[in-house]
This record gives sequence, structure tokens and C-alpha cells, in this order.
Amino acid sequence: MKKYISIFCISITITLNAQDFNKTVENNNQFAFDLLEQLDHGKNQIVSPFSISTAIGMTYAGACNETEKQISDVFHFYDNNNIHSDFLNIYKTINNKYYKETKLRFANSLWTQQDYKFLDKFINLNKNNYGSSVFNTDFKKHTEKSRKEINNWVSKITEEKIPELIQPGILNPLTRMVLVNAVYLKTPWVHKFKKANNYTDTFYEKRFKKHKAEFMTNTFSTKYYEDRDFKILELPYENHNISMIIFLPTRIVQEKKLAAKFNFKYYSNIITKLKRQKIEIHLPKFSYRTNLGLKDHLSKMGMPIAFGNKADFSGMSGNLELRIQEVIHEAFIDVNENGTEAAAATAVVMRMKSSFNPEDPILFKADHTFYYIIKDNKTGSILFMGKLLKPEKKNK
Repeated sequence: MKKYISIFCISITITLNAQDFNKTVENNNQFAFDLLEQLDHGKNQIVSPFSISTAIGMTYAGACNETEKQISDVFHFYDNNNIHSDFLNIYKTINNKYYKETKLRFANSLWTQQDYKFLDKFINLNKNNYGSSVFNTDFKKHTEKSRKEINNWVSKITEEKIPELIQPGILNPLTRMVLVNAVYLKTPWVHKFKKANNYTDTFYEKRFKKHKAEFMTNTFSTKYYEDRDFKILELPYENHNISMIIFLPTRIVQEKKLAAKFNFKYYSNIITKLKRQKIEIHLPKFSYRTNLGLKDHLSKMGMPIAFGNKADFSGMSGNLELRIQEVIHEAFIDVNENGTEAAAATAVVMRMKSSFNPEDPILFKADHTFYYIIKDNKTGSILFMGKLLKPEKKNK
């Protein structure tokens, strides 16, 4: 006999107050560093923690009991009772800007099995707080068609940079809903690099592992700081609303030792210490993408119950039939003379249970492994973050 739950377990407040979301931004950024620590240290990485947190936030709206607690622990949602309205305020603040050349786009959607009943409160929460579009589809009889429809939607939002988020075999007749977030950014540097000044030089993945790379170079005043571990440089984009922050180790060290120093506590402390100075910048061009299944990572981080038969998402449907099958994330970045293009998408698949300075410029040459963050300066939200072990120019 199916067990039905008659109450909705999430309290919703949608009063707008732009100052109230600071803690949620901080918690989302904390998750960003937690996740990066879990990923393969031997590969280039690019993720959009904002995209992942958003998609899980949409899902969290339907989680109850221990499932809710584990998700909140991993994503640090528990410090704020108004997590969903906070996401709404963050979106409104980020999007309340006027650009000439910049494209910054966020979109959310729910893809639901057409004959499966989801609670109106859950659907309306996602509409009202995440601006989610709702599409009815038929995973039972037309699984492949549904997959292509979702991928086409993501591809359109991301200017075809994420053309096939969901690979064949992920969806099946037991799929009941897919929750999707997509984000796209294309923005020019405030100080563009001249292609005529590019040159080829060595990039060190490790002390004795070298790669040839095309370097861009420019000299201008920007925010900068250095300590015994890192040289930290801010590269602003159009209108200074978005920036790339590069964390370049002061020396070539083992990547695992580097990762231990690059954490949220360090980032939070150091980001306020950057001061304007004249910098001679040498930065490699790079372009790459990553495809991740996050189920195992999120389970290890502390929310395994959401993926098993004991999952409680009764806030979605009023029953205990659903669990998360997989959390799929794909991200792309291209850094060149004009600026940066980046895109990401996250899908949560729900299925039925089966069982400046007048002195000489400071030299900043990013010729070995470094971390980078692309952040919204108005809210402080980390939109993208990654690690470059070796410059790549492929998969555009």
C-alpha cells in the first residue's frame, strides 16, 4: 500500500528584501569550495556552483525529514529559513543590470511526466521563486523525444555551448521529473588583450610536465594581492559588474598541496585585501568543458539518502515514490583576447523508486597551474570556478 503524506513540509516566504540574501550567497560559495575539493585533482575543472545550488534548491523545495536535513547540510541551506526567496532576490539583483556587449542569462525549468500528479504548492514555489517554466512530457512512452526536448531547451539558453546535457540512457520510463538550470555568460574584458602581442611559451602543469601555450599580455592597473602561497589578480569585465579572480601559486607545487590551501576560509579572507596596482599580465588562452555526474560526489559529501529508496520527496508529490536518480552537470569556458564565454547546465533527474601604483608594474605570469573564479560583484555570488592544469583549445 502506498503511503501518502497530506501536508507540505516547506514553509515559503517570498517577501523581497535585497539585503537578506547575503548569508545564502556565502553558503552557496562555501558549497562551491566543498565541491571543488571533491573533484578529480588530475584534470582541468570548470563548474558553475551557482547552477548546481539553484537546481538543488528547486529540488530541496520538495524534500522532507532526513532527506531535507542531509541536503541542507551539504548545501548549507539550513542557516536561512527563506532559501527559496533568497534565490529569487539573488536572481533579481544579478539580472538588474544594463550591459552593452555582455550576455548574462539564467533559466530554470521543470519537465514533468504528463500523467503524474505533483503538488501545486511545489510547482508554484518553483514558478514564483525560481521563474521555472513547466513542461509536460511523456517519459514513459517517448523517453528519447523527452530527452531531446530538454537538451534543445538547454542548448538554446546556452547559445549551443551545452548541446547535449543529458546523454542517452539517463532517462527511462520510470523518470517522473527533470529539474534543469542553465546559465550563459559572454562578456568582454574592460582591458582587452591585443592579439598581435600574443606569443608562445611554456606552461607548467607540474615541475617536469610542460605544455606549449599561447599567452596573451597587457599592462594596466587592477586589483592585486600576494602572500606566501598565491598571487591573486582581478580581471574585470564590462562595467566591472563581473570579474575573473585568478589565484596563481607563488611557486610550482603538487596540486594536492595547492588544493589544501585554496579553500573557502582563505578566499573569504583574501578577497577583501586586493588593492589597485599596475600589473604586467601574461595569461594563457584556454577553452575546455567538463561533464560530471554528481551523484557519487554529493553522496560522499553527506546526502546519500536522496539517491536511495529511503528518500523522502513527499513535498513534491504527496507520496514517497520518488528519489533522485542522478545530478548531471556540464560546464564550458573560453578565455581569449576579447573576454570570456562560459556556460553551464545542471539537471536533477527524479525517478520512481525501484527498489594602481606609479612604480614599475608587478609581473604576473600565469605559466603554471592556477585556480580561477568568475563572480558577480554586486551579490558576491560565484558563478563559475575552475582549475587550469594545462591550456586546452578544443570542444567549442
